[in-house]
Amino acid sequence: MTLKTPAGNIHITHETVTPDLAAKYLATNTLNRRPRPRQVEILKRDLQSGTWRLSHQGIAFGTSGRLLDGQHRLLAIQQSGIPAELLVFRDMPEDTQEFVDTNAARSVAENLQLLDGITDAAKVAAYCNALAHHWCGFKLKVSLPQTRKILTLFPKIKLLAAADTPRIPPVYRRVHYLAPAALALHIDTKKAADFFDAFTLGKNLTEGHPALLLRDHAVRAFTGPGSARTESFHRALDCTAAHLLGRTITSLKEYRGGNEYFQTTLAKKYTQLREILHLT
Repeated sequence: MTLKTPAGNIHITHETVTPDLAAKYLATNTLNRRPRPRQVEILKRDLQSGTWRLSHQGIAFGTSGRLLDGQHRLLAIQQSGIPAELLVFRDMPEDTQEFVDTNAARSVAENLQLLDGITDAAKVAAYCNALAHHWCGFKLKVSLPQTRKILTLFPKIKLLAAADTPRIPPVYRRVHYLAPAALALHIDTKKAADFFDAFTLGKNLTEGHPALLLRDHAVRAFTGPGSARTESFHRALDCTAAHLLGRTITSLKEYRGGNEYFQTTLAKKYTQLREILHLT
């Protein structure tokens, strides 16, 4: 198709770009920003998982034949060895490159709200990220398709997000402390809710209650030099698991079996989560 514009005719085609064709197109990539490996990995992951979709965001060549936009998509196709459907724009004005990717991209949370109608989308996305990064050790950005799959696997994340309200003091609202409750909700909803209320609001606390220790840890990390998020997440795993097991503890060192407990009790979901993140 040909699009007539004041700057000249722009030619648009729908192509199946193979790895060899991607390499050919990349040979014209003579003046562009340095590729971002992380972005290439995200796109490769979409290709490998089958979540790649044709959209208006394709690749573009200038009137000189030089690649103006799409190097990350082409690198992902070339490196993954998987063909992809793309719209290809040719004879774009050379100065188009000045205006490419200068606007803010829509976040996963914004897409969850706009496309899926999810309430508390920012918190929902944050809890999905916490499980991926702190529980599974995932290093990349969690994509929208992956977030949707995590929500299908752990639908009660939405209940946790709804319970996470401003009535909770900020010191106890940090995602890495609350995210283990999303796992607990899929084991014992009542006990998980009791622990959530005990930790966030100080309800029904007695000596030896695991939430007491976690509250102290949160305060020290909040007011002191700080604590690594993953370490805090795992201390929250320990305390949450101890409560589900009916254990009383007087020291965080007394029980460190939270990760093993959740991986064992939610073994199938843990395996599926790692598959969603391409960690297996």
